[in-house]
Amino acid sequence: MTSPAQQSTIRPRASASQQRTTAADQRAVMRAPQPPDDEAYDDQWPPRRPTTIRRYSPPPPAAIPRRGGLGPRGVFAVVLSCIFMGVFLAVVIPPLWQRWRDGSTYGYPRTYQTNANVGHGDPRSLNSHFIALNNNGTLEVIEIPSGDPATYPPKLYILALLTGTDADLVVVTVRFADVNGDGRLDLIASYNGAEVILLNDGTKFVAKL
Repeated sequence: MTSPAQQSTIRPRASASQQRTTAADQRAVMRAPQPPDDEAYDDQWPPRRPTTIRRYSPPPPAAIPRRGGLGPRGVFAVVLSCIFMGVFLAVVIPPLWQRWRDGSTYGYPRTYQTNANVGHGDPRSLNSHFIALNNNGTLEVIEIPSGDPATYPPKLYILALLTGTDADLVVVTVRFADVNGDGRLDLIASYNGAEVILLNDGTKFVAKL
């Protein structure tokens, strides 16, 4: 007989069927493919793309609702802007246009010239040459009678003295008409909407009383 200690160490013997099953399992394990060694790569080929670079089709953009008209405030702002622009153009453009036109026509200093038969020169050639000049704000008319200058010297007539901004840019012009009905042409000078009349006494022009 065996002692209790020996009985605890003795394992039960497998049956014949269990032994056949164990042997079959061992043969199946031997026939199974061996796993690669530690240095081989076990990645799949082709490798899977990381999820961070996968391309997704973006959803269609949402339709942006169209806004209506400008509304009362927008219309008021547009009208107010048009009014300011119109006032600005009406104030700024005309003076600039007039200055450009005067400069191209009369030059600088502003000068106007004409001829007229006023009876002050040589009787054989009665036409006199007139130069209306803005001399730095002083409006002058120079008469150059026909004939010998020693016998019929030039005459200078001072019309007005202007002051203020752009006084030297004012244009003065002259024309001739019989103002007092004596049969002689009188001199009428015009500038800035004003007129100066000089009467013809037969040899020169004098201020109208």
